[in-house]
Parts: sequence; structure tokens; C-alpha cells
Amino acid sequence: MAPGTDFEFTVFAPDGTNVGTVPSAIGWTAWLPVPAALVNGRGVWTVRIDRAPGSSVAQPALLPSPTSPGNAVDEPYVSPYGNRLEGILGVEFDGQELTQTVPAITTLVTLGPCDAAGIRGPTALEVSFAPALPPGWTYQVVWTTGVGPPVTVGGTVPPGPPLPSVTQAVAYVPGTYYPSASVVLTSPAGSATAQTMAFDSPGPAGTGVVVPPCPAPCHDIAITGPPRPCLPTGSSASVAVTITATFTPAMPPYAGPVTWQIRDSSGNLLPLGVPAPSGHSLTRSLGLGKYEVTASITRPAGCDPATVSDSITVDVVDCNCATFTVDQLTASSADGCTFTFSAAVSPAPGVTTTYEWDFGSGPDPTKPNSPTCTHTFPAGTVGPRTVTLTARSPGCEHSVSTTVAVNCPTAPPCPTIAGPITVSEAPPCTFDLVVPITNPTGAPVTITWDFGDGSSGAGASVTHAYTPGTYTVVARISSPGCPDGQASTTVTCATPPPPPPPPPTGGGCLCLAVVILALLLVALAAVMFFAWACGGFLAFGAFSAATAAASAGLVLLGLWIALCRDCTAIRVLIDWATKLVAVALAAAAVLALIGLPMCAMGALIVAGLLGVVLGALNLGRSIIGCPA
Repeated sequence: MAPGTDFEFTVFAPDGTNVGTVPSAIGWTAWLPVPAALVNGRGVWTVRIDRAPGSSVAQPALLPSPTSPGNAVDEPYVSPYGNRLEGILGVEFDGQELTQTVPAITTLVTLGPCDAAGIRGPTALEVSFAPALPPGWTYQVVWTTGVGPPVTVGGTVPPGPPLPSVTQAVAYVPGTYYPSASVVLTSPAGSATAQTMAFDSPGPAGTGVVVPPCPAPCHDIAITGPPRPCLPTGSSASVAVTITATFTPAMPPYAGPVTWQIRDSSGNLLPLGVPAPSGHSLTRSLGLGKYEVTASITRPAGCDPATVSDSITVDVVDCNCATFTVDQLTASSADGCTFTFSAAVSPAPGVTTTYEWDFGSGPDPTKPNSPTCTHTFPAGTVGPRTVTLTARSPGCEHSVSTTVAVNCPTAPPCPTIAGPITVSEAPPCTFDLVVPITNPTGAPVTITWDFGDGSSGAGASVTHAYTPGTYTVVARISSPGCPDGQASTTVTCATPPPPPPPPPTGGGCLCLAVVILALLLVALAAVMFFAWACGGFLAFGAFSAATAAASAGLVLLGLWIALCRDCTAIRVLIDWATKLVAVALAAAAVLALIGLPMCAMGALIVAGLLGVVLGALNLGRSIIGCPA
């Protein structure tokens, strides 16, 4: 059979109502209108399929059309029938696919806020959808604002969050307006709805949008004028001074009155005339001196504060002093008692300037002739104090003051040294030094020592070692806010006495025998050295015997010194050895004169040997501690 006549569809609503029967029109597709009473469609719909005999499809699959409003699942449904003549398909819908809900449309007006200048911001006209417009819907809004040509906006809601509203901002000046919005909504299935909405301020419908004027702005005031106008030297006239007021915000401009006041240096109000000037500038003739000019305005209701003002100081000076200025006096303090004051002074070129300080009790002549000064208020001074610096040059004088909060109560007792330094010596020349102090308030205390030998220490108790000598020791005490104190003493490190010589062991027989043998060996060596030399240095045996005898004699002499320790005998031998060296030297000289040079050489060798003996004796005496 040709496509289009294969099937016949019968549809039953969830309540069993037979909606109707329709043959397939194109292929296997059929459309069947549903009565309005059944459009909710929630439940199970039954579709009966009758196939014509000889149909080309044995067991078809049913798939709702992609353009069907009920196609939310987009899944195929296989016919459950088991014969060639009929099938029954049950399809369950949630009811939403078959019902196209048209959102309700409402309007909202939000007036623009007023800024500080009294200018209103744009007003928002809003069209809202309830529920929000889902993706796939198309909207078009034609705005008629009343202040320009219509404005058209619109489009299709993209996938994602639904569209809750559409807003148009309009700049309205104060007045009444009748804006509207023509809205057209089109569903994804193509059904459209149109509605025209009017906008009204809160209140009865049809009254339009009322845009009230903004409250008057809260202006602020600032005044300016020449800070230091001058008069010619010696002039008794006045100088015209103009003070000008400016206002913020600049737009809209402030148009109200200004209240002016001028006070002289004594605080007296100067007359300004009748009626008093109230314009935005003031011109007044002023003589020499300082004046405080104040301008104030009253602001509209709702401004806080209701009145604002501004002041400046005008100092009318001699023209010769016009370049002589004293800027603000500053003060700084770390403890509330001692303050450092400073002012920037610009004196006239080539003019001598003097400075006078007053700390509240008249000029203080002890302070430096300088624009910078440090001052300590006396103990017991608490509260505000006014400090004034007066700078003067010939024919000119300027003063500047500041007030400081002084907090210098009566000072507590300071830590002090309570007595002399105590000194004790433990090992020789090592001293323990202690300085006593009184500190009734427990204030922080620092104690330092000068030991007099270039070294120092810290603490109330110290220990120090000295080399021999006499030293002056000084202990110093300091505490914040208190005067320093000190105490001193003298220590002496005595030179230690030399160790006593070891007691002599006496001249026993053994000691006597050893020293005699040693001296005999030395004498024998001297004779053999002399004979060897006089013989022309030819008898080598005599030289060897002499060397052996001399060596043995010196060894025995050393043993005698170390063991016997006879200081008296050592001093005698040193004396004789000294004399024998002199005799040997004299003999060498005589022998040389009489023409016996070889023998003279022998005498010199003997003198050298005796010198070695003399050196050994002196070295031994020193080692064992015999007095010289």
C-alpha cells in the first residue's frame, strides 16, 4: 500500500473519552485536535493503531513528532501488539507539555535617587513576568516614555535562567509623565499574546508617573582672603581686605545669604554696618593687627548640621614686615613633661631676628634665641598650658601660640647610691666590688662601673682582676627621669715578693769532692789547650784529651750546682772565674808582644774555656734562685 494509508489512529484521553479517529496523512504521522476541556492532559493517553491489511510494516515504532507540544521526552515507543491488525500504545504526560502558560505581566516604577547637588538620577521603568519567561520564548517591548520617540527592545530568551523582567532607564526632570509599554510574548510553539501596560506612581491608576523635585542641596562653605595684607610703614590708614566665600557643590549654585563676622585680636566684634552685609563676598577696611573672619550659612531642612561656617585669620602688617612670617607652632613630647617646640620662621632678608618664649608664666630668658626650643615643665604641672613664640625684627613682631596637655605629676623618689663601695680581695689582685643603692619605688636602674684600667662592668656587684698597681674605681647609677649619681674608691694590687731562694744543702764531703774534681779537670784542660796551641797545634792527642777533660769538668760542675745548691760557693767561684778570665787575656797580650803568637793563641783558648765556666756558674745561680 502507498504511504499515508497504512494506519488509522484512535486516541483516548486519560478519563476514557474518545478524542477521535484519524488516518495517517503522511507516512505514518497523524495530527488530532484535542478539545479545550482536555488540554491539561495529565495522565495516561491511549493510542490504538489499526493497520490496513497488507501494510508494509509488521511491527512499527511510534515516535511523537519533534514539533509536537507534547514532545518533552523525545523517545521512541514500540507498539506492544502481537498481531498484524491492531496495537495499543499508552503514553504518560505530566500535563505541562500540553499547556502553554502565558506569564502575567506587571509594571513597576522606581524613581531615580537625588545626589548631593539636588539632581535626580534616571527613573527605572520595569516590566516583570510571573513566572519568569522561560528559555525559547520570544519577547518584544515597545517603550513609550513620554520624553522621546518609542524605544523597541526584544529577543529570544537563551538557554539558561529564565528572564524575570525588562527595564528601561529614563532621565525625567520634575513633572508628571504617562509612560507605557506594549509587550508581545511568543511561545516556542508559535502562539503569541500582546498586552499594553501603563505605568503609574504608587496611588490611583491612571495618575501617571509623578517625579517630584529633589530637596535643596546641603551646601558647604569655605572662605579665602589675603592672609597677610600690609600697610606702608608709618601709615595710620586702613587697607581694604576682600574675603570671598565659595560653596560646594557648585551646581546648583548656592543663592542664599551669608552671615559675616570679624573679631579683632581681643575678641571684640567689629561693626559691619546696617544692614549687615549678606553677600557671597565681604570687603572691609582693616588697620594693623590680627583679625578672625567667619562666614556661616543656614542649610535647608533635613541637612545635618543645619548651620555650617568657615573662618580664616587675616594679619594686617607693616609692609616692611610683609616677608617676615611665622608658621604654625608644633609640639612633641615623649613623657608629658618635656616638650620640643618648633616654628618655621621666614625673616625678612638681611634683618636681625630675635625670639622670645613664653611657657605660660611670662617670657623665659633662659631659652635659646631660636625658633626651636625644648622645655621641661616643673614637677606637679598637670593640665593644658599655652606656649607662645614671639619673633621680632626692627619694627616687626609676630607671635604664634599652641596649647599642650602637660602631665608631669610630683616626681617619686629617685634611686640613689646609699653608701661607699665595699671592696674585698680574694685571690691576690682579684677584687669583689659592691655598691649599695636605695630604690623605694622599684624604678628601673642601670649601674655601670669604670675599673680605672680601661675596662668596665655593670651591676650592683662585680668582680674584677687587676695587674699590679693602684686604680680608681667609679660606680655610676642612672634611672629614667632622675639625675645620675656616682661613687668611687681606690684599690691597690701589690707586686708579689720574689720566691725565697732554696735553702743551701751545705758543703758536705761529697759536694766538696765533686767541685774540686770539676775544677781540677777544667784546670787540666786549660793546661793541655795551652800546650797544644804553643806546640803549633800539632799534638792532636793533646787537643782530644783537653776537650774530654773540659767536658767532664763542666758536667761535674753542673751536677754540683744542681745537687749541692751552695750559693756562697757559687758566688766565690764566679768571682775567681771572672778574675782568671782577665788574667788569661792579659797573658795572651804579653805573649803576643814578646813574639810568641802561638802561645798567645793558647792563652786566648784558656780565657774562652774560663768564660764558659763563668757562664755555667751564672746560669746555675739563676736557675736555683741564688741572689746575685
